[in-house]
Amino acid sequence: AKCEQCGTGLTSDYPFTACFTCQGGKELNSTTLNCDECGDGAFSAGGEGATCKTCQPSSITDTLKTVCLCAAGQAPKESDSSQCTNCVAGQFKEAIGSQRCSLCGRGKTSALGSSLSSKCSSCANGTTTLTDGGQCTPCDPGKVSVGGEACTRCQVPTIASASGSSICDKCAAGFTSSYPYTECQPCSSGKYRAEGMGACSDCGAGNFSNAGETECSFCSTGHFAAAEGTFECKACPAGQTTLGKGAESNTECKCSAGFGYDAATDSCDACGAGQYKEAVGEAACSVCAK
Repeated sequence: AKCEQCGTGLTSDYPFTACFTCQGGKELNSTTLNCDECGDGAFSAGGEGATCKTCQPSSITDTLKTVCLCAAGQAPKESDSSQCTNCVAGQFKEAIGSQRCSLCGRGKTSALGSSLSSKCSSCANGTTTLTDGGQCTPCDPGKVSVGGEACTRCQVPTIASASGSSICDKCAAGFTSSYPYTECQPCSSGKYRAEGMGACSDCGAGNFSNAGETECSFCSTGHFAAAEGTFECKACPAGQTTLGKGAESNTECKCSAGFGYDAATDSCDACGAGQYKEAVGEAACSVCAK
């Protein structure tokens, strides 16, 4: 019998009874017509006219060299699945293959091309991720974060004036804060805040304060404050005064020395010529001795 020539892209081997194509991981040598194994970093799917092709730099072959696979820490590109690209920050991939990168948990991130879940670490203080596998971003002013936890809003009487803060700073005594908690403001008139207090509190009756005070002051003699949160004490009517500081009602206003009480008119009138009154109170004027 006569030996027949195999067709293009085919070869034969002992016992030379049939022509066949090269298997995956091999290519047809055009000179020897043998099926040679692909070299390192190259692959072949096999078949008629099989040739070995070099894998992309960011990928490796499987053990049979039949296909290129993305290495750990890399995944197929969205635009071209034949090429591999590093997992982005906040993601990882442990296995070799065409799997997609996995996401680090909320508040954690990873370096570019991470190949282990253990490479996911908490975001730096003052930063967090908005989603699983997201980038660590600074907290907005008025908010803080520690250990990658979600950013939380500062509360009275604290602030975070800059983005990326990890601690809410306490306002000085006499000052407080309000939404969005980015700056301290003085307590308003009629209120005060001592060190260690939370929000500003109203001054009590008989007291007053200016803005930004750490304590309230008594109304001066001759003045009173009936309501809490007073910023200005009221003066007693003409001819009247109080027995001391801190009067809480106009009923504490009594006739001043030199003014006698007139029950008929319910008023304090200046003592006339030849009269006097030494003490504060609702007594009538006395007649000078002859």
